[in-house]
Amino acid sequence: MCKLTNSTYSYAAGRRPVAHTIHPFIQPGSIMKNLFSLCLTAISLARFANLGFAERYSQLAVQTSDTSPMDHNTAKSYREYSPTLSVNDGEVAYIIGSFAEPKNEATFEYGNFNPSNESKALIELVVDYDKLDDNTTYAINSTFAIPGPCILRLAIRPAFKRAGLNYSGSNENYPDNSAHGNWDFGASHGSASIRITGSAQEASKKFATVIPENSPGNVNIILEQSTDLINWSAVNPGSFAPSASKRFFRVRAQE
Repeated sequence: MCKLTNSTYSYAAGRRPVAHTIHPFIQPGSIMKNLFSLCLTAISLARFANLGFAERYSQLAVQTSDTSPMDHNTAKSYREYSPTLSVNDGEVAYIIGSFAEPKNEATFEYGNFNPSNESKALIELVVDYDKLDDNTTYAINSTFAIPGPCILRLAIRPAFKRAGLNYSGSNENYPDNSAHGNWDFGASHGSASIRITGSAQEASKKFATVIPENSPGNVNIILEQSTDLINWSAVNPGSFAPSASKRFFRVRAQE
């Protein structure tokens, strides 16, 4: 292993500083350039790993069938629920899209469907937090963040019609007013698309190559490439030309 000596600069009258050669085969610029490229490669690999593993997408879906008419008090709280989705500690869930509507085959015993904006299918998000005794229910009308740990599920109130034909005006609350008689729910379905992101700090720790303190000897940092994630070969950091095969890269430490 060669030992580098300090470089010195001298001024000559009317001339720029001139760098003396440190080693006949090793130039300071090339060393720094290689080290800088290696650092950038390692950072890029960590960022690539974070994109692959720190973010995931999922979908919750729920559907119902036609029901028999229900009395007002029973129907007000009638909901059907989707399977659950867990959001882990350090993760944050975002609703990025949702819909709820009656199925094409939905049938209704009653003919009154007014007002349509109050009797349509309604989708809700139910959040079960570990530290709360009761679930929290949100109307899905915008994108908002749900931090973990918690359990998510969808609730749907199917589209419905009421037995009463007398709807007097927009000031009445159609679902809460018992004067409109029994409810008849038609087959409905709904879903929500969910993006879940993880903690960037935890992800960076997971994919970082670490040299422990007080290592007994020198440690080589090696960049390797593979086309099948099985066979690996060492490569130098730098620019890589396009190829017909997909290439994977990793950084490892070797004493």
